[in-house]
Amino acid sequence: MFRRGIPFRPAARIFGFLGPMFQGILNEANQEFESGDYREAACRYTRLAERAAIRGKHRAGNWLVKAGQANVLSGAREQGMQQIFRGMEIMQTQGRQKDVGRYAWRTIDLFTSHGLTTEARQVSDWLQGKMPDIKIEEIFPENDSKTVNNRQKLPSRCPSCGAPVHPDTVDWVDNGQAACGYCGILLPEG
Repeated sequence: MFRRGIPFRPAARIFGFLGPMFQGILNEANQEFESGDYREAACRYTRLAERAAIRGKHRAGNWLVKAGQANVLSGAREQGMQQIFRGMEIMQTQGRQKDVGRYAWRTIDLFTSHGLTTEARQVSDWLQGKMPDIKIEEIFPENDSKTVNNRQKLPSRCPSCGAPVHPDTVDWVDNGQAACGYCGILLPEG
């Protein structure tokens, strides 16, 4: 008698990163953010963050920061800044200091490139006030040869959620492989 093997399941389902509902909403939010439809993207990211917080998902803070970025870019600056600070506080309470630093510096860069220097300064001041020991070289390690080599092999977009893949914001797993900073799926080499 033959025993059946364990059926193959995609990595995201094995590790439980995102269910189909989260996956669909995140994909739409990322597309809207990239196309400049910030108001709709903000609504979707906010909905994702709220549902993730209720369900105890690890990435609720990430999505709240993205919702805040989209709100600020759409003109709802006060609401957006509150979301950014709340998202970074969530990550900080989870012990994800490096992620707080990376998201803060990406937000500062995004706002600066859109001419929103007041908001960029507020994020910088928040970071220095809450985490004064954070140094830019700790957030973006330049001399790590494993990271530099893997950065050259990353795809431009996550095949799972469609988010843009930036070498500085992916989560580097112990084996040197990168995971999407938005949905958590392991990224194939591009």
